[in-house]
Amino acid sequence: PYAYICMLMFTLGIGFIISTVSIFFRDMFYIYGVLLTLWTYATPIFYDITMLTPAMQSILKWNPLYMYIDFTRTIILYNQIPSTNSFIMCALSGILFLLIGTIIFKRKQDKFIYYV
Repeated sequence: PYAYICMLMFTLGIGFIISTVSIFFRDMFYIYGVLLTLWTYATPIFYDITMLTPAMQSILKWNPLYMYIDFTRTIILYNQIPSTNSFIMCALSGILFLLIGTIIFKRKQDKFIYYV
């Protein structure tokens, strides 16, 4: 449940950002579909990250979704407890994106009525 709570915070923050941007840029609905597809391919969901070169691994580890996938994969596939660093990074990522999304949403919410 811990990983899913952290992922919920992350998703909610991204949702706040996307909804705010969608109000001002109507084409964001179409762009979001393309970006989500690219993001899915850039996240090692269907493949293990060790299949890639070390340079590519270091790039993909900056993907925020990688932490959640790796955290869940460690528990389900490898039957191990994730490291303390993984617990901290999942929480920090979720809280950070939730804070950023909330701040962006709150700052722009007064202008929503002009564009709706």
